[in-house]
Amino acid sequence: MDVTRPQVSFEEITLNVYNSRIYLPGKHSWQAITINIRDDASGSVSKAVGQQMQKQFDFVEQASAASGQDFKFQTNIQVLDGGNGTAVPVVLENWELYGCFLQQANYNQLNYATNDPATIALTIRFDNAVQTQGDTLGTAGIGQRIGRIVADAAAQGIATGVGANTPS
Repeated sequence: MDVTRPQVSFEEITLNVYNSRIYLPGKHSWQAITINIRDDASGSVSKAVGQQMQKQFDFVEQASAASGQDFKFQTNIQVLDGGNGTAVPVVLENWELYGCFLQQANYNQLNYATNDPATIALTIRFDNAVQTQGDTLGTAGIGQRIGRIVADAAAQGIATGVGANTPS
C-alpha cells in the first residue's frame, strides 16, 4: 500500500588544516524503511511474512540462523508511471536494497465492524542500496556505479572522474 524510500546519511570527518577546517564524508548509514502491505483473503501474505520471520529466528526451538545468507533477502522498490495496466508499465525509478531482514512486523488489528482490509506493517533493515532509473532501455542510472580509474589512464598516471583534466 505504501513504502518509505531509502534514506542515507554520512558521518562527518573534520580535518583541521593551518587556519581552517575541511569536512569529508565518513562511513554511511542507511535508515530502515517501512512498508505497509495488504493481506489477501487466503492469508498467503501473512504466511509469507511469518515464514521470513521464522527463517530469521526459529521461535519454537529458540534458535537463530547460522549466518545472514540463511535469511537475508533483496527488496526492489519501483516507482511506476501510473498507467494502471493500460499499457506496459514504465518504471520511473528503481531501488535495489541488499542484505534485507525484517526488523519489525506488526500484523495490526482485525475488525469485522469496519470495511478496512487486513494489513501488515513491516520495518525492513538493509545493508546497502542502489538507485537506478527503471527504464527498459538500460540507459545510465541515477545511482549507476562509477569507475574511478580507467586501466590505461592508471598506467599513465592520469586522473579520471569528476574534476579530472582530460589531455587534448
